[in-house]
Amino acid sequence: MKNKRIMLAFLMLLVTAVALTTASYAWFTANTRVQLGNIDVNVQASNGIQVSTDATNWKASLTTTELKGAAFVGNTNQFPNTLSPVSTIGSQTTGKFDMFVGELNEDATLDATAAPAEVSGTNGQYIAFDLFFKAATAQDIYLNDGSGIDAALVVGTVLKDTGLKYSARVGFLVQGTDATNTPATAQALATGTSTNQYIWEPNADEHTATATGLGASGIVSYSGLKAIGTNLNLTTLPPTNFATVLSNTSTVGTVPSTKLFTVGPGITKVRTYIWIEGQDIDCENSASLGSGIRTVLDFIVK
Repeated sequence: MKNKRIMLAFLMLLVTAVALTTASYAWFTANTRVQLGNIDVNVQASNGIQVSTDATNWKASLTTTELKGAAFVGNTNQFPNTLSPVSTIGSQTTGKFDMFVGELNEDATLDATAAPAEVSGTNGQYIAFDLFFKAATAQDIYLNDGSGIDAALVVGTVLKDTGLKYSARVGFLVQGTDATNTPATAQALATGTSTNQYIWEPNADEHTATATGLGASGIVSYSGLKAIGTNLNLTTLPPTNFATVLSNTSTVGTVPSTKLFTVGPGITKVRTYIWIEGQDIDCENSASLGSGIRTVLDFIVK
């Protein structure tokens, strides 16, 4: 059967001007500044599927202004002007990922605190926003070829790529489906769990020269932060603060062939995240120097 397709392409330009920290590996947190540029969302509707920022106004395309301007009650779309590395294992609290901020100490230990609560506006260390899908029948959503994260800053005619893209993550957390097609009900959905989330590491098998020098080769596993703590040892990870990322996660450095999530029938709310993973071996000083990242997510329905 010929695949039915919808396309939701995110074009995200993150331009960064970042200073060195005292560490030579992971968690470049001091004086880190990552500028957030435009997001263009385009949808080619198929099989009656539409997309919305508020579960009320349905369209085939969404602009940056519309994403940032979603004004429904309880909206917590955050598009910060600056980004900092954060970490998560994919655990959730009230339909949101548990995110933690790390600060590297002079002795190479890490202090971990909970990231501030997600609120609408330009605050926060990472990008998070809601998308609503409307479908008449249940549809499985996949990522199409062409999806990925790449460098975005061009200096003259040269693409300036220092490796920031290697520690980037994209996450989807399905909050639930309202079969009644009631906007207020769909807006309030917050039932995301580890069984209906998906975290993707697009460039898992590529590394910065510094990370390669530290032994990185191919896909490198990591333990994400799951709790706050002080003076955490990054060499021997205490299980009380670190853990393997939860299920439904792809570390393959290509477009995953597995299903991301299912939408409909009705209105499905999907919380979308883009962040720099501090526990990635590529999250180090050399990667933070002037590189931007461009994120393209091209969804298809099978």
